[in-house]
Amino acid sequence: MNPTPFPATGYDAEIRRTVPQYDEFFRIICSAVRSHFPDNPVDWLDVGCGTGRMFEEAAEKIPLRSFAFADSSSEMLETTRRRFSEASVPTQFFVCRAEKIGKTGKYDVVSSVLVNHYLNGCARRNAYQSAWQALRPGGIYICFENYDPETEKEYLLRRDEWIGFQRANGRTAEECSAHLARRFRAYFPYKTFRPCPAPAGSRIREDHRFAYFLSAGGRPCAEAAFIDLFRKPSLRR
Repeated sequence: MNPTPFPATGYDAEIRRTVPQYDEFFRIICSAVRSHFPDNPVDWLDVGCGTGRMFEEAAEKIPLRSFAFADSSSEMLETTRRRFSEASVPTQFFVCRAEKIGKTGKYDVVSSVLVNHYLNGCARRNAYQSAWQALRPGGIYICFENYDPETEKEYLLRRDEWIGFQRANGRTAEECSAHLARRFRAYFPYKTFRPCPAPAGSRIREDHRFAYFLSAGGRPCAEAAFIDLFRKPSLRR
């Protein structure tokens, strides 16, 4: 199942026409990973990998020991498998939902970019816990998500800026309206800055936790985004 509004074919072009500064998300995540693992190669799992944009960025900037792709859409995952069939590092591909990764405990990094807002309630909480259980001790979980403005007035202001961004990038008025109609039906932006209680045993790294406003025409658009980084404690010796 593909919860996004775009098919695997043409996904990258469509997401860039819809989400301002989309590629910047991945640069920010790699910067955070590099600060935690400056020298050692990492085993990385990307949840909701889509067409593999996270791997594309990480392969250029991070020493990778291995990279695992997980997505609930078999079509999306097959597209990604074909794209990186000759990757220079070992890769794995898993068709699974974000909340059902499994207790592997073998990754240094688990990332999810604009994935958990497709989940609500217990499913969202389980996605956080599932990612946590996939980490080895000392590993980090990075979640990049969007959240709703706190007031309707603020939402309407940002919504208009967001529509302006999409129209400037070639989307029709009908396409913009259809996308906005998905709010609270097909996806559920976070309503507060803190996205979810931290997984049991974790601690949010406040120096890597910040609101990242998606600038569209100089103003934040309908939903701002944030990055959360959880670090799993290392084993005591």
